[in-house]
Amino acid sequence: MKNILENRIFLTVCFLLFILTLFYGMDYFSIWNIESELAIASLNQLSEGILFSFHDNFSPLPQLLISGSLSTVGKNEWALRFPSLILLVFALFSFYKMGSKTFGVRPSLFATLLAIGSVPLLLMGKMGSADIWLFILPLLIFPLTIIQIKKPKNSQVVTLIMLYTCYTFVQPLSAFIFCILLNGLFYLYHKQNKNLTLPTLISIPLIITITLLSDMEWVQGGFLFNYNKNLILFILLSLFGSLSSFGFLPGVIQQLILRIKQKEELSILILIGMIAGLFSFSWLFHFLLLFLIGKQIEAFSQEKYPFKNSVKTLSVIQVVISFFLAAIFLMYGYQWFGGPGFRGALLLGISLWIMGIISLVGMVAINKNQIILGCVLGGIIFNFFLWIQFLPVWENERNYIKDAVVHLKENSDKETDINNICLDESFSKSDRMTFYRKSYFKGVSVAYCSYPTTQKKHYLYLQQDNSEKDSIFHIHKKIKGRDKPWKEFQTYHIKSLK
Repeated sequence: MKNILENRIFLTVCFLLFILTLFYGMDYFSIWNIESELAIASLNQLSEGILFSFHDNFSPLPQLLISGSLSTVGKNEWALRFPSLILLVFALFSFYKMGSKTFGVRPSLFATLLAIGSVPLLLMGKMGSADIWLFILPLLIFPLTIIQIKKPKNSQVVTLIMLYTCYTFVQPLSAFIFCILLNGLFYLYHKQNKNLTLPTLISIPLIITITLLSDMEWVQGGFLFNYNKNLILFILLSLFGSLSSFGFLPGVIQQLILRIKQKEELSILILIGMIAGLFSFSWLFHFLLLFLIGKQIEAFSQEKYPFKNSVKTLSVIQVVISFFLAAIFLMYGYQWFGGPGFRGALLLGISLWIMGIISLVGMVAINKNQIILGCVLGGIIFNFFLWIQFLPVWENERNYIKDAVVHLKENSDKETDINNICLDESFSKSDRMTFYRKSYFKGVSVAYCSYPTTQKKHYLYLQQDNSEKDSIFHIHKKIKGRDKPWKEFQTYHIKSLK
C-alpha cells in the first residue's frame, strides 16, 4: 500500500488548511494582552523615529521588524502579527529543506506535518510577540550545526555566527545557554567535534560582547514564555501541544533511552538538541519531540515494534479524555456564549475525539496510513476549528476595548485630537487600551479615575481640545451566560465631572 505521505492530495489538503488557519483573523482578533508590551514598545520607537533600540528591555530585533511592519502596513493588528506569520512559514520550509539533507526527506516532511497541527506553534505564528524567534533561530542553527560537524565549510561557520548574532539581539540569555549546551554536548559526545571548534570559539565571546557593549538586559521582554514566567506552561505545551499524537510519548521515551544506550548517532543528536532547546526556552524542544513522534508513528506498523502495548494504552486514555473534554467544551461553550459557543465547542470536540478514534482503530488494524491520517489531520482540523469557529465567538465578548477606542475616534471632532482618556478603574488597566489609543490618536494621555459605577457598567471619559463639552461614553461589561453581550455605546455630554 502506498504511503499516505506520498499522496499529493493529502499533502495539499493539509497545507491548504494550515495556510487558511494561519491567515484567518490576523486583523479580526483584537490585540491580546501578551502582545501588548512589544506592540507598545514598537509604537513608541516608531513615534520617536528610532527603529533599533537596546535600552527599553524589549528584544531589539523583533521590535525592528514589528516597527517596520507598523510603519509600512499601518498601525493595526495585521501589521503587528505579519512578521510572526512569515517567520513561521519560513522556519518550517527551511527545516524541511535542511532536514531532508540531515535526517531524510520523509522524517522531515512528517515532522513538518505534525508541526502545522501543533497548537503552540500556530499560536506563535499568529501572535505579535517575540516568541516565534525562539523557534526559528534554534531550528535553523540545529541542523546547520549537524551539517557543519559532518561536512565542514567556512560559509557554514559564517552563517552560524550570523544566526547567533541575531539570536543575541532577541534573547541574550537564551542564545548563550543554547550555544553552550548545543556545542558543548556535541563536542563531548561526537567524534567529529573538532569541526565545531571555530564557530564555538567565536559565537560564545560574541554573544557576551554584544550583550555587554550594547547594555542590553540578559533577559528581554516581549515574550509569552520567559525565564521568569510560565515555565510549567511551557513544558506542558511542549509535551502535549500536539493533542492528536501524544499517545506515542511512551514509545518516544522508551525508544530514545534504548537507542542512547546503543549509542545511535541520530538519537544522541536529537537528545542534545532537545536538552539545549528545553533549558533555553526554545520551541526547538517541542519540534524535535514531534520529530520523534513521527518516527514512532511510522515504526508502529512494524511487526517487531516493542512498545505497542504502552502506546495503545495511552492512546485509549487520550480518546477517553478527549470525550470528556468535548463534553466539558459543550457545556461551558453553551453557558458562556450560547448557541455559537455550543457549535464551536462541538466542532472542537469532534475533531479531537473522532480523529483519536481513527488513529486508535488504525493501531488495532496495524494500518499505518490510518494512524498517520488521524494524528496529522487531528491536529490540523482542531486548530482550524479553534481559530475559525470557536475563538471568533470569544472575540465578540473580549473586543470591547478596541470597540471603545474606535467609537471614540468616530464620534470625536475630526479637526481636533483627543487629548485625554480617563478610564474608570473597574474598566481594564490592560495595555491593550494603550495600543489602540496610540494607534488611533496622537498625543493622547490616559488616566484612571473613580466614578460611581454599577457592577455591570464601565465609563470612558473623553476630553477634546478646544471643546467646552466633555463626553462620557457609557459601556456595558460583557455579560456571561445566554444574555446578549453589549453592542451599543451611549454618549452623554456634560461640562464637568463630579
